[in-house]
Amino acid sequence: MLESSAWPLALAVPADTPAITALVNAAYRGVGSGATGWTSSAHLLAGPRIDAGVVRALLTRDDVACLVARTSDELLGCVVASYVRAGVGDIGLLAVSPRAQVSGLGRRLLASAEQVLVTRWRVERAELTVLSPRPELENWYRRRGYTETGRRRRLGADSAYGTALRDDLELIEFARPLNALTP
Repeated sequence: MLESSAWPLALAVPADTPAITALVNAAYRGVGSGATGWTSSAHLLAGPRIDAGVVRALLTRDDVACLVARTSDELLGCVVASYVRAGVGDIGLLAVSPRAQVSGLGRRLLASAEQVLVTRWRVERAELTVLSPRPELENWYRRRGYTETGRRRRLGADSAYGTALRDDLELIEFARPLNALTP
């Protein structure tokens, strides 16, 4: 098994755009890798999860920090932490290469994104969305202290997440207080 603690985390730079785009699409759809991993939503959504233009735009924003984990020749994980408004931040695009899943890297990336929200923007609450029906992901976030907020949003046929293959897809909002983390 791969050991995630061996991979240093760093802030992404615009030159990471192609690797982040490929990683997110591989983790969420199996695009380009042939592997789907346990986080794949290829059975629910078609098309790429993200394109290089969106990633490039994220990496140039002052209210966004993208963390990456890599070996000397491969990007293995990423996560985006964003400032939303006073006291509230968002976590998104948490992706781990299918070959590095179940290594603990996802937990490390999530915890590091939470710490960035607290130290950089003094955020007290992290929010994120999970595509439903994905009980395995919902439960993974619950084990990390996230709870449903009660807010759900129906996913249209075509969205920024891809083309829905079913008409019952929703984005479920989860949140976690971060005031226990010290800045």
